[in-house]
Amino acid sequence: MGNSKETLLLEVDVAIIGAGISRIKTAYHLQTKGPRGLSYAILENRSNLSGTWDLSRYPGIRSDSDILTFEFTLRWTLNVTSNNGDSDFDDEKKVRKVVHCRFIVMGAGYYNYEEPLEANIPALESFMGMVVHPQFWPGNMSYMDKEMVIIGSGATAVNLLPSVTDRVKHVTLLQQIPTYILPLPIQDQLSRVLRTLLPASTAGRINGLRFAIASFFLVFYCRMFPNAARRNFTKTITNQLPPNVKVDPHFKPRYNPREQRLCATPDGDFSLRSDQARPPIQLQSGDTLRTDIIVITAGLKLIFAGGINLSVNRVVPIDISQKFVWRGTMIVRELHQMKRKGAVSAVPRLEKPEVMEQRPLFNISSTYIRNTSQVFPKGGVRQWGQNKNYLLDILRAS
Repeated sequence: MGNSKETLLLEVDVAIIGAGISRIKTAYHLQTKGPRGLSYAILENRSNLSGTWDLSRYPGIRSDSDILTFEFTLRWTLNVTSNNGDSDFDDEKKVRKVVHCRFIVMGAGYYNYEEPLEANIPALESFMGMVVHPQFWPGNMSYMDKEMVIIGSGATAVNLLPSVTDRVKHVTLLQQIPTYILPLPIQDQLSRVLRTLLPASTAGRINGLRFAIASFFLVFYCRMFPNAARRNFTKTITNQLPPNVKVDPHFKPRYNPREQRLCATPDGDFSLRSDQARPPIQLQSGDTLRTDIIVITAGLKLIFAGGINLSVNRVVPIDISQKFVWRGTMIVRELHQMKRKGAVSAVPRLEKPEVMEQRPLFNISSTYIRNTSQVFPKGGVRQWGQNKNYLLDILRAS
């Protein structure tokens, strides 16, 4: 590779890495609201669009946010050329294909598509049955009348369990720490009324704002009044459970609400089916669990920028974990401002990083988040701090 030649694949103003939902939306804004004559390209490593929502094929996959967050009005044609991951370097011709751009929008996701997070399960290699990671769920997998154990208690496990109970012989959720689960109605009556009385676009904006406000106050309530939130969540889940299933220990986390992710389930489908799951298995007691299939939902293996190696002038490698992430701005507005000023590039600079107050980039304590300081850049304060409030972001952007 040291003697390889390069050929220019394309040259654009903005290169968008990843063709997931958010990056398709980015391309839409660039094309419809960006400066006249702006060029862009979406570079996708996989053969299909939609990122996570195309990759994840396990039973029960659904949005982990309110669906209004993912509602977009796109009356627009998108052309994407997919890259199978090998075309950047032609090994036979010794030619590396490159893309020149002024800006890169990273949208390759925050977790490793190729490798799951390894769970520390002793003697797992000696298990004679099937071991499955939801991230790589086999399309032809049959679990009819099988014994299944789901290891984990996060969003994936909460989605998966209700979807397999009607087909498996028996399913057990094996969890180290339970998760707060909040049942929400599938049909929101006020949303239906608004969609009936108002134009779809107006109703969508109002409903989106409603859910954004509700999410803001839920987080505020959990952070400011954790004990009250814990009592209310416990009461809610108790009312949902069958009489033979106890809250303690099955639905009683050791942490406060919002210290880790909170799972919302449509019409409480997880708790209503909990009578089909055995009590948690005390593995240290010597009890034996017999199963045909083990599904490991231990979390995601996080990576930054899709695992792309970053460098300056192809010489100086960048250790991203030693950098601070800038709060940033909307790229369309930045491009318009640069055009007005006649600027070619815009780069944020931190003059004295050694005196910057460090803040964690993520403010939850989930297992798969704990080692992110070695993978992701640092958070700071002021313009180097991260906005975690959607409503404040909208106000500041207006």
